[in-house]
Amino acid sequence: MNRLYRFLPFAAALLIVIWMYNDKPDKDPTEKYDGDALVIGVIGEVPEIREQHIRFRELTLDHLVERSDYAAGLDAIFITNEKLPEAAEPRFAAVFKSANIPFFFIGAEKGHFPYIDEELSFEDMPDHGSGMYGSGYYQLSGKEQVWGFGLYNDTISDWNVRGMYSRILGKIETIKLEGI
Repeated sequence: MNRLYRFLPFAAALLIVIWMYNDKPDKDPTEKYDGDALVIGVIGEVPEIREQHIRFRELTLDHLVERSDYAAGLDAIFITNEKLPEAAEPRFAAVFKSANIPFFFIGAEKGHFPYIDEELSFEDMPDHGSGMYGSGYYQLSGKEQVWGFGLYNDTISDWNVRGMYSRILGKIETIKLEGI
């Protein structure tokens, strides 16, 4: 019986540790975006998101320089990871700075700089190490807006990336409503 009383504090402490460990969320606590329907242009792979009321329209980087109407009817443009090196070519920098539509560079660990500065090379630009997985850039009437979007626990997983997209969609709605 004496051994049982000595074991009880250890067992209680173990149960508390297990409870605390299991109480921590292992998924991004971000709410799904439930705002207005949006139409997003996508250069690269169309993302898988949690929201059903978002439409995507596929674009190419060449559309940005060859077609003046590429942004018609769009709320924003996503450029996904596999197209980032090409998007950093100097010929696109002026487009990003004058388009009057927000661009979001997904998987952009180099930030937004290689896309808006003709002098910077994508290959020479180091990862900025900020923990941001997505960067947003919007210039309207000479006023520049920049955002960074990280992943929950800095962990790349389908769930965390979808949570990041939900936060980006919320930012796009704010831009649309407030005109910033």
